[in-house]
Amino acid sequence: MRRYVTPQLLAIHFVGLLIFGSCLLLSNWQWQRAHIPRKAINPSQVVEYSKLSKQKDYLPPSSVGQRTKATGVWESQNQILLTQRPRDGRLLVDSAAINQARLGSWVVDFLDLGDGSSVAVVRGWLSAGESVTNSTGKQTVYGVVQPAEDAPYEQPISVKELLTTKKLLMNTASNVRDGFIVQTDVQPPLLPVTPTRGAFTSHGLRILNVFYTFNWLFFAFLVLAIWRRVILDEVSSATVIAQSSKLDT
Repeated sequence: MRRYVTPQLLAIHFVGLLIFGSCLLLSNWQWQRAHIPRKAINPSQVVEYSKLSKQKDYLPPSSVGQRTKATGVWESQNQILLTQRPRDGRLLVDSAAINQARLGSWVVDFLDLGDGSSVAVVRGWLSAGESVTNSTGKQTVYGVVQPAEDAPYEQPISVKELLTTKKLLMNTASNVRDGFIVQTDVQPPLLPVTPTRGAFTSHGLRILNVFYTFNWLFFAFLVLAIWRRVILDEVSSATVIAQSSKLDT
């Protein structure tokens, strides 16, 4: 038994245990993430957007469909117009329905939150041929949280120009938070847009995280196999050297 606990092998044991334990911890972390509730916190409660979407982080599924508010100063030079869109965002998951709907533009502006970050706001829908001035000054907006339109979802958006995180980053110099707000307290001539995504109501497993769970378990057993092989080789080599030394004497 002593041949398995030499100073050199103790170092190998330490490294092996460290890597093996890390793989198990990462596997457990992914399994926990696979079970994170997808239901909105409380869709009827108004929550500050900064609490629903953190800086430099992804929008949590539980924030989708949540009523929210944000206070800041409008970035008047960074407006985006998304054309060929219906007022009812739910039609965006069905291209045939879009063809039969009255189309116009979604007006998107950025609200500087005063902490180095901003949030994109769909201010409303504008019918074809009409125009609206850029927003200026300080304002508190109320609305519903929506994910970037290229985010994984059961029903993908069926329009050519998506409101993606990349598009938002390209149109503002500030650190834009993930997701956006569909404003509910709109001002004429704009009309309110019906949010595309409702609050999650499912608590089902996240398949991708389940895959990562078993992926880390595979790595853990691979480390265990390599660890065992290295130990056996070291012990075998040490035994051969010891026997050679006895023969020489």
